[in-house]
Amino acid sequence: MLVDAEHSFKNPDKKEQHIKFLVLIAIGCYAGLRIGDLLNLCWHDVLQKTSIDVIEQKRKKKRSITLNANLTKILSKAYSLYTPDSNDYIFTNADNMVFSVQYINRKLKLIFKQYNVKSSIVSSHSLRKTFGLRVFEMNFKSDEALIKLSQMFNHANTAITRRYIGIQAEAIKDIYLKL
Repeated sequence: MLVDAEHSFKNPDKKEQHIKFLVLIAIGCYAGLRIGDLLNLCWHDVLQKTSIDVIEQKRKKKRSITLNANLTKILSKAYSLYTPDSNDYIFTNADNMVFSVQYINRKLKLIFKQYNVKSSIVSSHSLRKTFGLRVFEMNFKSDEALIKLSQMFNHANTAITRRYIGIQAEAIKDIYLKL
């Protein structure tokens, strides 16, 4: 996708927007932040860092998120493609206004359709849920993974986390399919 952004856009604003959405998807899927917390990120918050420190809007709790090597590569490459000011918010339009959640949701639907990503509901929240499901699956669908996710998401218990990432719905669907 970065190669697409780098070479296929004649309009610099389109190229920049494409890069920003790649970064949005990457941070959303690698960090599991809510959209409000993503929109508050500036380039200096993520560049040449090993972690992001965020005070979550919803819960007002401080959270430190370790940055994965793949994510830091994506961030560095994206930044180098159009070199914004490091104090700029990451997710802004051509007028330097932060994207609205509604705009992001519309664009994500188009991007998912363009890249044939199968998802029943596409929204900015899909990124956070994808993060949760990936953590659960990469940790062998263990109860320990659910406990950690529950803590990361600030859920009251693992039943909420299970429902949140769609494990219950998937388990019920499997029961019907196995009959």
